[in-house]
Amino acid sequence: MKSKKNLRDEFNPNYTNKLGQNILHFLAHDGDVTAIDVLIAAGADPNKADCDGMTPLHFAALNGQVDAIGILLKAGANPDAVTKAGLTIADMARHKDHGEIAILFEHIERKRKNMLPPTP
Repeated sequence: MKSKKNLRDEFNPNYTNKLGQNILHFLAHDGDVTAIDVLIAAGADPNKADCDGMTPLHFAALNGQVDAIGILLKAGANPDAVTKAGLTIADMARHKDHGEIAILFEHIERKRKNMLPPTP
């Protein structure tokens, strides 16, 4: 007898649309923290870049979604991600006047640079 497949067996949390965006991009944009948690637990990649190089973290920063940013960072999202146009997470936040978020990511970048060993 053939067994029935359920939705959980067929669900791909990293499925992308034609623009290379997965569901996490849209949830980050909207700041749906509960759904972001569920999707990450299901295996969604918090660093998946779309065709323009934008990650879910870019989308969250662009829309001022502070709680979503926190969840994505805890899940391993790369705060140093850069789009194909060379835009950082801070650039995206600044573009939509989310200055506090831009400052946070600029601070993260400075702190990381200071942690790097000096080059010989």
